[in-house]
Amino acid sequence: MLSVWSYTILLLLGKQGPFITLLAVLQGWCILRLQNTLKKNKEADGSKSDLISDPLPVIQWNLFAVQLFFCTGHRCTFDGLRYGAAFIGFDNFNIIRQGVLLALDTFGVSHILPVFGLPLLVTKKHPHVRYDKHRELFLLQIVQVFLIYGLVSVIMVTFSTICVTIQRRHLM
Repeated sequence: MLSVWSYTILLLLGKQGPFITLLAVLQGWCILRLQNTLKKNKEADGSKSDLISDPLPVIQWNLFAVQLFFCTGHRCTFDGLRYGAAFIGFDNFNIIRQGVLLALDTFGVSHILPVFGLPLLVTKKHPHVRYDKHRELFLLQIVQVFLIYGLVSVIMVTFSTICVTIQRRHLM
């Protein structure tokens, strides 16, 4: 599923797509590599906790997703939408298809692909563990990673709302 969406999103990004994708893959690899380094340091210290996922890589993954939104040239305004992306590859107009393409261009790199990539944080943490033996632990950690990601997103939206509320009084 991840690879199917990534080619479509890469096409929609235009000429900046390959460079942004290369940087995104490199940054994602660095996050996963840092997670392995921290895991090795914890094992060397003797502390081991398999039930609780480490929130640091998930927070980094969330900030990575926000960075990708702005790195691809998007803005948080309606005039920041790239309407031309809705018409790439088609001669005739279909409102649903064009809406899906516009949504993929706007949210594909920053919201869809990072959320689909979240299970990598769990599978990279335990690369040699068999799925059938530790299925409950694996599923618990995936749920924890998604919940931490959602919590970080909600905290960011809450602080953004507070800042907008404060700035609204300033602008009026």
